[in-house]
Amino acid sequence: MKTFKFILMATAMCIITACQAHDPGEPGGQPNSEQLLTGFIEVELKIDQNVETEAAVNIQAIITEEEKPVDTAQVGKVTFEFWKAGDRQQSWEEQGTLAEAGVYTADTSFNEEGVYYVQSHVTARGTHAMPKEQVIAGNVSEDAVLAAEEAEKNSDVSDMDSMTDMEGHDSGGGGHHH
Repeated sequence: MKTFKFILMATAMCIITACQAHDPGEPGGQPNSEQLLTGFIEVELKIDQNVETEAAVNIQAIITEEEKPVDTAQVGKVTFEFWKAGDRQQSWEEQGTLAEAGVYTADTSFNEEGVYYVQSHVTARGTHAMPKEQVIAGNVSEDAVLAAEEAEKNSDVSDMDSMTDMEGHDSGGGGHHH
């Protein structure tokens, strides 16, 4: 009987000690400030709206949650997808590179005049964000811009189709494309 009580006491002590041994940042412990953020991630794309053809163009994805930069450890993947309006089937992608806390960048160029779109694919904190911006390369008339916007609306590739394609897509890199 004494042995049973001793084993029961030893087991209880182990359980109590184990409950207090959690690091606050570990699962099961007290949440740290990063875990307390409950808002959705926000991604702001920064790129010049009008660019020259064949010139290096820099794009940034600024990733925040509740107006604070998302910690690098919380960001799974950042890619930028580019395509000429109405021709998403011929898109290319560039991998985002960490520039500073919450800011990822990539460079590309546009070899032909026209209306292009860029969309970031950001996976962070269990969320996938895909903001999209329009870029005009070279001298494009207002009528051509309107026609390109209409072609983009009528494109047979949706943003969700693209997201699925990007998960297994290997672009091969490079900066000079259509």
